[in-house]
Amino acid sequence: LFFLLFLTMLYIGNAQHMEKKAREIEVMRGELKELNWIYMSLKSEVIYEGTYSRIVDKVDRYQLSNQGTIPQKLPHSDL
Repeated sequence: LFFLLFLTMLYIGNAQHMEKKAREIEVMRGELKELNWIYMSLKSEVIYEGTYSRIVDKVDRYQLSNQGTIPQKLPHSDL
């Protein structure tokens, strides 16, 4: 009788533990989905800001241009 009672309590405790873990997993899935949306929006913003037209607009604000001479590479010297 005590052995059956022990097994029953063990079964109930295990079921409650598994339900708690399942709820925690669902909460984490929601957080992961939210973080994934944040990541995707930041990634698309970075890609958009890195387009040629956006870079040209930013450079024009500072009155910079890519006109002129190309930078020369310095010769490599072995020391």
